[in-house]
Amino acid sequence: MYLNDQIEIRGSNGGADALENYFLRNEIKVRRIYAPKGIFLQYKNRVVDVGFLRYMEFFPELKLILDKAKKTKISEGLVLGMSFGRDAIFENMIHRKIINLAVSAQDFYYDWCALKVAKQSQKHFKFIIQTVAPFSFRYDESMSKTKDDNIRFYYSFYGTAHNNQRIAGEIEHYEEEKRKFNELFYGITDWNEVSQNMWDEYFLSTTNVLNYNYEKKFDEDKISQEEINIIKRQYKKPFEETILENKRILYGMFEKTQNTRVLFFLPPLTNCYKKIWNEEYYIETKKLINEISSRIGASVLDMTSEVYKDDYFRDSMHLNREGAILVAEIINEWIG
Repeated sequence: MYLNDQIEIRGSNGGADALENYFLRNEIKVRRIYAPKGIFLQYKNRVVDVGFLRYMEFFPELKLILDKAKKTKISEGLVLGMSFGRDAIFENMIHRKIINLAVSAQDFYYDWCALKVAKQSQKHFKFIIQTVAPFSFRYDESMSKTKDDNIRFYYSFYGTAHNNQRIAGEIEHYEEEKRKFNELFYGITDWNEVSQNMWDEYFLSTTNVLNYNYEKKFDEDKISQEEINIIKRQYKKPFEETILENKRILYGMFEKTQNTRVLFFLPPLTNCYKKIWNEEYYIETKKLINEISSRIGASVLDMTSEVYKDDYFRDSMHLNREGAILVAEIINEWIG
């Protein structure tokens, strides 16, 4: 690379370090100024706010999943959903080649986005397993006030914040800064290349995602108040319009899927969890899934309705390794 003017980088975190190193690796001298907040780049007397890239740090699990989706071209099957599916279906326990794209708190809309990314690498899958939690039809991640950082991150990769209007001003700012960056460095580099390099060097090397103890066994007597509150929040979703939208999303994902078997997977849950949940959500979800599966010719594996011992779980709602082995036996039988 060759630049006429020196680049100035202001920032104090590892993301700013990675940005500086990116230019140095390309033999471009930079001047580094340490600033307490944000990441800013100045070139030709123009300042670009590249701080939006820091949201990689808040949701690294998603970025790793997307990288895996883009690079996988030989999988027979996909797993979609939130953390219930992530922890229930281990790739190395399934006797066919699969890629598990389930990620914490992900709703049906962003499952659809992940499916589209996967299909850019591989057009056809023999089977898709869609995880469905008891509250999934009433859940819209973009409307959750605690998930704005997730949605910022989703936007930076999918270009959509779905129904989130709270960060509309930030997105407008982000697009303007991205435009300025690409204009300044036209023919030299671009925003996407720089962000990928920042991820590879800093965020990927310093983040250990999925650092869960899958050997742990759940003890109901030791459940925390925080975990109880999480379960209660999952069942405070009186959003009828969300149900209708999620039905449309699932039809859009699977109705025209040819030569692909679809399995709706309702995951196991502890008895402790079921003491706190709203069972009406589960009854509603089961009815909706049966309706959709009948229409599109999908299969349903309902393990939510069954009773399992706590030894299969690492907490009140997520399976441990022993529980995943149980699920794998059933999934493998379905796959054939």
